[in-house]
Amino acid sequence: MANTLYVAVFTAATSGVTWARADIGNGRDGFSSGGYVDSLVDASIITSDGDETTTAITGLTPGTAYKVWAIVDDGSTSSNSGTPQVSSSFTTVAHVEQDLSASYAIVNGVPQDLAATYTVINGVAQDLSAAYAIRGAVEQDLSAAYAIVNGVQQDLAAAYTVINGVQQDLSAAYVLVDTVSQDLVGAYGVAGTVEQDLAAAYDILATGTVSSDFAATFVVVGAAAQDLSAAYGVQSAVEQDLAAAYAIVNAVASDLSGAYAIVNSVAADAPGAYAILDDVHADLTASWSVPGTVAADLAAAYSVYGGGGGTGASAEEIAETVWNWLIEGMRAREHLTVHTAALAGNSGGVGTDTETYYGRDGVTPRLIVTFDGFGNRASTTLNGA
Repeated sequence: MANTLYVAVFTAATSGVTWARADIGNGRDGFSSGGYVDSLVDASIITSDGDETTTAITGLTPGTAYKVWAIVDDGSTSSNSGTPQVSSSFTTVAHVEQDLSASYAIVNGVPQDLAATYTVINGVAQDLSAAYAIRGAVEQDLSAAYAIVNGVQQDLAAAYTVINGVQQDLSAAYVLVDTVSQDLVGAYGVAGTVEQDLAAAYDILATGTVSSDFAATFVVVGAAAQDLSAAYGVQSAVEQDLAAAYAIVNAVASDLSGAYAIVNSVAADAPGAYAILDDVHADLTASWSVPGTVAADLAAAYSVYGGGGGTGASAEEIAETVWNWLIEGMRAREHLTVHTAALAGNSGGVGTDTETYYGRDGVTPRLIVTFDGFGNRASTTLNGA
């Protein structure tokens, strides 16, 4: 005959519990008092190690004291009864489920903390990119400033070339003036000769002697007048050249003033550029401090994840967290369900405006796709639950 172990759990205050085979059908498996009851039929009950049942009694209230009552029915008679054995009282632990809930909350919170950490890191990267962009703009501004300075130097070189040309022109002008002076001396010498010739001419006239010398005298006077006119023409040209030379010198002076103004502007811009560089250095310093905070946050996150020196999350808990990770509004496991339906599930309506792909059960629609007149996907309905 099969042996049957009947077990009941009652509150510790319950006493006088009895058991009768005749009352097995009373909903309490033959126990006289109401409680949490279970039974196990086992042809070879092992009584030496106390392992008479592997089933669980559920529904106990956490924090409440209970006693276990048990009796074995060997089936030898049809109406046997007796007094069950009773255990010492025990109190169920209330905080186990709460601790497990807290553990799940911590495990679920870790990905959120990591996500926040990644957000901080991304913000740091963006700040660094902005800092490098500012530095690049500063370098471009400095390059432009150096280009302006180089342009000024080129302008100055050209100005010095013009000045040198002016000086050369002036030297040539002075040579012309010297030549004019020499010509004038020669002219005055001719004029002296003319005056002497005129005196001789007057003497000739006074004596009433007219000869070819008189005609020669007038020729000499005419030549002297022409030489004087040429001398004055040369002097006028020299004065015009001098005026042009002074005009060039004045233009060079104006260009130099403009060049100095550009140099002054560059000098004024440079402090602004250095101020920007100072701000960039300050921002970089702040940026480096952010990664330090991030490292501390990561350390804290790992500490939380590891339970502060505890055993940390189990493989099942980690797997559950990973598969529940949200990707574009759907959990990872839901994505896999939809993808499996699209790749390996039954389908319907293929070639029509609406195609449906079913889950592994062949019934649940996981992916519904509608197409427009050109064969493009117009809408999709996903069901990964």
